[in-house]
Amino acid sequence: DLQPLPKAAQTSVVQDFIVEDFDNDGVKEVLAAGNFFPFKISLGQMDASFGSLLQFKNGKWLPLKETAQLNLRGDIRDLNTLHFASGVKKLLVTRNNDSSSLHLIMDHQ
Repeated sequence: DLQPLPKAAQTSVVQDFIVEDFDNDGVKEVLAAGNFFPFKISLGQMDASFGSLLQFKNGKWLPLKETAQLNLRGDIRDLNTLHFASGVKKLLVTRNNDSSSLHLIMDHQ
């Protein structure tokens, strides 16, 4: 059964999804991020998304309030999680023709 994503996740192009327990509650969430910059000048950039953190509950996709804190800007192309032996988890965000960024997900120390 297809379910539409919440409007917050449809504000721009989604380039990648990643599934991870972002809030350390034992339930995995889905992070969607993207945008798309290389359109012709007459069309402009699709840059309205800052990332959407979603949870599937009771048969529906729900945006989580933490989405406002994501602030994942740019022409994002790929998301990866890095798991360190210390228990620290970080999100690696790579962008098209721009720098990558690293964001702390959780610290178990």
